[in-house]
Amino acid sequence: MKRNRWHDTRKIPRKGDSLSGGVLFGTRPKKNQKTLCRYTPFRFHSSDNAFFDWIDIYCNMNKPKIIQIIDVVSNAIAGNRIDEDFIKSCIYGKVDAELYAHLLGKYRGYDGDFFQFYLGTDDRINRALLENLGIKVEPDKYPDYDSRIVAQVVQGKKRFDIYPFELEAFNRYAMFGNNNALSCLKGISPTAGQTVRENGINEYGNALNWSLFWIKANPEDKALLVDHVLNIPER
Repeated sequence: MKRNRWHDTRKIPRKGDSLSGGVLFGTRPKKNQKTLCRYTPFRFHSSDNAFFDWIDIYCNMNKPKIIQIIDVVSNAIAGNRIDEDFIKSCIYGKVDAELYAHLLGKYRGYDGDFFQFYLGTDDRINRALLENLGIKVEPDKYPDYDSRIVAQVVQGKKRFDIYPFELEAFNRYAMFGNNNALSCLKGISPTAGQTVRENGINEYGNALNWSLFWIKANPEDKALLVDHVLNIPER
C-alpha cells in the first residue's frame, strides 16, 4: 500500500520558501487532521467555500476537456507508447546537451513513471510532453516562472488562471495519482473500486496503475474522479 508522500517540486510551493527558490506555499497536515481523502495531504481553510464555488463552475465547464486529456495520456501509458525514446523526441532540440542528459537521467531515476517525470519537470517540458501526444496546449498566460509566482502569491490568482489549462489540468491529476493509492477510489465511487478489483489492477499509486484503471473506468466514474481531483484546495 502506498504511503502519503509530500511532493516537493517547483510546481508545488512550500510555505516560507523564497520566490527565487521556486516553492512558496503548502503545509503538511497535522497528526489526525481531517483531509479531503485520507491519502491526500491537503487541509481545510476558511477560504475553502469560495474555492469550491469557483471550482464547481470551472469544473462543470471544462470537465469533458479534462477527461479527454486524461484519456489520451492514459491510453499512451497503458499502451507502452511513453518510453525513453518518446521522452527523447520531446526534449531533443529544446534544451542544451547538459539538461538533455539530466532529464533523461531523471526519467530513468523515476523508473519511467510518467507522473513523477511530469511533476518533476517545468512547464516548457510539460508542454512538449502533452503536445507530442497530440494534445493542443493553449499559449502561456505569463511569460516566465517569476511572473507566474507573483501572480499566484502576490495577486492571489488561481493556478488555472496562471498556467495553460491543459498543463494545469493534467498536473492536478498526476499529483493526485502520484500521492494516492487506488484504494482511495472506494471512497469516491463503489463501482470505481469494483473496476480495480475485477481487472486485477495493483492498487499502488503510480502512472501505470492509474492509467490501467482509467481506460477501464466508466464515464460516470471518470467524471466523479475529476470532480474529486479538482476539488482539492490549492495550497
